[in-house]
Amino acid sequence: MYPHFLALFNKSGIACAADADHTVFHLSKDLPVAVAVNPASSIPWETLLKDYLKKGPVQEHLFLTEYAADFGEFLASVHVRKGWEKLPSEEMNIIFFGFGSQDIFPSVFDVQAEIKDGVLVLGQGIDTTVDSQQSVLCHFLGDFESVSTLIWGATAQVRSYFYDKDQELFKTYGERVKDKFKGTKYEDYVNAHLDRFDVEGRVVDGLNNATNNAYSAFMLGVDSFSVEELVTAVESLVKANAELSLLKSGKRDTAADVKEIAVLTIPEGLTWIKHSLYYRRSEI
Repeated sequence: MYPHFLALFNKSGIACAADADHTVFHLSKDLPVAVAVNPASSIPWETLLKDYLKKGPVQEHLFLTEYAADFGEFLASVHVRKGWEKLPSEEMNIIFFGFGSQDIFPSVFDVQAEIKDGVLVLGQGIDTTVDSQQSVLCHFLGDFESVSTLIWGATAQVRSYFYDKDQELFKTYGERVKDKFKGTKYEDYVNAHLDRFDVEGRVVDGLNNATNNAYSAFMLGVDSFSVEELVTAVESLVKANAELSLLKSGKRDTAADVKEIAVLTIPEGLTWIKHSLYYRRSEI
């Protein structure tokens, strides 16, 4: 099972939590930028990030993507080991988050590392900023299927399940109705009406409405959260997801816990609330 990491962003700042330590790291000793990686990856992200910081002070940039580009240039010098090119996306995913030099609200750059021409590079990625259009952002590493309905209303896996289920129910319903009117003067009308009914469109519309309503309620609530409330939210969601994932895998005798909690704001930079190796920023 891969570790679970979740970060919530609003205008107050960023709070993140993971059920595996050594997931969140500084991207700079002095600037409010950080990165989350999969500690279970075959790529030694922790070692690479420490080597990156040993190069010296990171240059201040206007945009978060420029910090990611700097790290991408460093990756090009990393010796690629055999087998890295076959790693699943979960082990290659990197989430950069923080503030550009003139930002007042946080940004996130969610990207996959790739092997090209024998070196590590960063792909296109998704660059998003908290603003008036998107006041809440949510990014994660690992599988959050267990608590997906609380955040997004439903993930693709959940939607697929209900889509197939509703299709099956309508088919059963249609067969019963047709059988009920078989041999009557209404048979042709009922059959034609059922055949015209857009069951696929109706199911998709219903799922979209349910998902949008759930996500809108989630966004509305998180938008008003303080940093402390963001911390409570990510800690609760990560712990619940980890516990449910263990139960579904049959590991009932294994306890799930949140191993790492961190907050990122402009004045404080990255601060760990929970971490096996807790450091103050000045000691990094």
